[in-house]
Amino acid sequence: MKYKISSMLAAYFKFKTKTVNGKKYTIKNPLVILKKKGTIKLTNGDTFIFNKDNKKDILKIINFLLNEGIEFGNGKYQWKFDQKNGIIETHQGIRFKMQTVGLLDETFLYQIHFSGFDLKGKTVVTAGAYIGDTPLFYSYYGAKVFAFEPDPNSFKKAE
Repeated sequence: MKYKISSMLAAYFKFKTKTVNGKKYTIKNPLVILKKKGTIKLTNGDTFIFNKDNKKDILKIINFLLNEGIEFGNGKYQWKFDQKNGIIETHQGIRFKMQTVGLLDETFLYQIHFSGFDLKGKTVVTAGAYIGDTPLFYSYYGAKVFAFEPDPNSFKKAE
């Protein structure tokens, strides 16, 4: 238990000086992390309600937000979070269950799968589609995509 508590607080202090658009962006009430349920408040006004069932996923989302400097909202390049249903929506409008958040930065922020060419009218085949992030990314940019995932667990996540 000591390790879990110290690692969570260490994560908080790691991001204590993170800035987004020149403003300090961090957890306002970090000690709530030590509880089994509660509300985590960020300095930008976002709040996240957690309980023993979703705490791990909520902490992953907060870590993702702070690490990548993402803010949820209705702005053009802001992401959305439907906490009631556990859905994260990228600024492109692509929706995922919150359990998959750790993979979204490579595809939707860093765009590591995109080489800058026009995908409209092209066909893309992805073998090993995992959770479907890359096929959805290619589809968003106009490609007709055929995605295959042989692992049943990954396929289930992609569904």
